[in-house]
Amino acid sequence: MPLEKHPLKKEFPGHEALIDKLDGSDDNFSRLMKKYSQLDEEVFDLENKSMAADDARVEELKLERVKLKDELFQLLQKHAN
Repeated sequence: MPLEKHPLKKEFPGHEALIDKLDGSDDNFSRLMKKYSQLDEEVFDLENKSMAADDARVEELKLERVKLKDELFQLLQKHAN
């Protein structure tokens, strides 16, 4: 299975414009999105073995990424209405 990154706009198709809007106008959303992107990059690098880490660390980062993704989705839903 090929490795791939999980950018927020790919994870939430149809919300691209709202993501752009909130990234430029909501400091909390921007901060969470930046953290999500950093985690996504780190997970990709670890899975790609360009960085060393044990499996438990990778799973911990993935869980943190999922929690951030959920929080970001809640913010998107709040602002979509």
